[in-house]
Amino acid sequence: MTAASGWGETDMQATLDQYESDLSGGADFFKFLDGDNLVRLCPPAAGETRPFVKRAQHWRVGDAEKVMNCPRAVQEDASCFLCDKIAELKKSDDEADNDKGHDLYAKQSWLYRIIDMTTAATQRKGVQVMSAGIKTHKQIAKLLKDKDFGNITHPETGTNIIIEKTGSGMIGTDYIVRPRRNASDVTDLLEGLAPPDISAVAAPATNKAMKAAWNNEASDTPKEKPKAEPSRRRNVDDEEPTPARAAADEAEEPEERPARRRASINDDAKRVRPEAADDEPVATGRRLSSVSRDAD
Repeated sequence: MTAASGWGETDMQATLDQYESDLSGGADFFKFLDGDNLVRLCPPAAGETRPFVKRAQHWRVGDAEKVMNCPRAVQEDASCFLCDKIAELKKSDDEADNDKGHDLYAKQSWLYRIIDMTTAATQRKGVQVMSAGIKTHKQIAKLLKDKDFGNITHPETGTNIIIEKTGSGMIGTDYIVRPRRNASDVTDLLEGLAPPDISAVAAPATNKAMKAAWNNEASDTPKEKPKAEPSRRRNVDDEEPTPARAAADEAEEPEERPARRRASINDDAKRVRPEAADDEPVATGRRLSSVSRDAD
């Protein structure tokens, strides 16, 4: 097909790769399959004390609908342009503003380093990043508190866990965590592998970057430019995710793109809401497997 004069042609693979990169920050994210997923939680990296990093994300920022990490996930009293914008929108008498404020609320997730223990082939994929929502995170915390299992992240004496995924869609999907009976030594699998930098994946966006995204600016540098016509947004059913959304939605509840719906906003609610559903990050200084997940 010949493109119209003055117009080019979309490189679909490059476009889809960019969607994936925008959501994952380049990290190799683990994608849950339906049914049982056998994984091993890795211990913290050298210098860390926890096997996870907390993250919260603002979705649908600006016409480009960018996803941006909230600074208040790292520090509760941190300055956040988007959290302040939510406070403005909820005071509006315009229902559209209220809806937009609801969309912008930051959804929390917890990032773990894991090894897919399903088969020898999946084990060779190395260390991946798993995004767990609050329900899954609480179940993992319960296991960590159980004296019968102890430190399930220990390379030699730790225990693999099964995370069962059932249902579909943003509301119908559920995750159930249960431990394997016996300990499993994964020291050999971890040897020589650099831990993914999940702190970098969860690094908060700057206020300048958030403001630029909100104002649909290409950069943080203010400059005079004509206002472009707003682009028409695609109306995508949440039950049929785009490849970018699938990378997030299937990862776990926090990575799911929040549904567009009218909802009341509690004046006393925090800007980062711990009750948000599970699910989905720029990572540096880590060695990740370059093998793609064929099952995705």
